[in-house]
Amino acid sequence: MLEIHTDLMVFTAIVFLALIYLLNTMLYKPMLKFMDDREHSIRSSEKSIASTAGDLSITESEIEAVLSKAREEAARIKSDALNLAKEEADKQIAAKRAELEAKYSEFSAQLATKRTELKSSLESQAPEFKSALLVKLAKI
Repeated sequence: MLEIHTDLMVFTAIVFLALIYLLNTMLYKPMLKFMDDREHSIRSSEKSIASTAGDLSITESEIEAVLSKAREEAARIKSDALNLAKEEADKQIAAKRAELEAKYSEFSAQLATKRTELKSSLESQAPEFKSALLVKLAKI
């Protein structure tokens, strides 16, 4: 029948316990240490990412502030340039208007002078026209 060998049973138990001890020291403890170190590394990376994200949001708000300030300054510069251009155009228009008014008044004065000359010329030639007209009427 079945025989039980105590020597073999004791030897198998000793080999089994030695194998457990060796696996524990050579395999399980280094593997658990590696897993703990990796988890610690992941957590520190997550913290670093979170702080970087916070820094990024601060930097983004600073960028937005700088951009809004630049937009305001650009709008102010554009407005100032537009106002300056309008003032310059108004000056040029006023100068041209004054020039045209001076030319018009000179022209009006010349026209009035020519009118008086023409009127005096016609008045001086009126008796001649009258006599020429009477001669023409007499021929009819």
